[in-house]
Amino acid sequence: MLSDSFIIIAKTSFKLILSFLILFIPVIFLNWLFLVIFGFSIFENTVPEVGEASRVGMLGIVVFIPFLLVVSVFLLLFPFLYFLVIKKIIIQRGLNVLVNHNKVVLIQYILNKLFEQFKFESLNKETVVQVLNKANSQIVKLNNLPFGIGWIVNHFVAKVPFAESLLQYVQQVEIKSNNIEIAGNELAVFVNEKINLELFDEKKTYYYLLLGINVIAMVVVAIYLT
Repeated sequence: MLSDSFIIIAKTSFKLILSFLILFIPVIFLNWLFLVIFGFSIFENTVPEVGEASRVGMLGIVVFIPFLLVVSVFLLLFPFLYFLVIKKIIIQRGLNVLVNHNKVVLIQYILNKLFEQFKFESLNKETVVQVLNKANSQIVKLNNLPFGIGWIVNHFVAKVPFAESLLQYVQQVEIKSNNIEIAGNELAVFVNEKINLELFDEKKTYYYLLLGINVIAMVVVAIYLT
């Protein structure tokens, strides 16, 4: 049933949020804890003679630049890079779950969201072309999706020739809101012929590489301060 598809999507979304937080929170805490411990020492070593410099106009601002740069690296730059890397991991993890084990569910969910977003009575050759024209690409774009699932759905339709498969399918069958379950099963066959499962392998290489660089940067700063 279609309601079962939404339950699976909701459970997957919850697990992805949890996975994201498990990977993201510790490394953010690590960087911010480092700043709490070494922040004052960084200030002392990067802002020389603040009292005298502050009386010389712009120089009073300039002397703070090294301090702000160092703090920004741990407060903003590393967290932002972790966000990008973890986002990719979550996308790959979600795709592994949905594409390998619940491909039909994912396709049914996408079809249902197409009906919700574009308010079509049916999906046929003309309406699918309209969807692509509105997106100004050969990729179906969906908006207002739940956290995590939105990344996965849009990554899926971008990496898999979903629009091509959908166009091919609606040449033969018109999809209506009351036959989404059947269409999802049949469309999965079209998608399966074009899918490359290696695209969805979960890789943490960049996460560990970034963590290593992060730790090295902390060690270098800590040694400089001592």
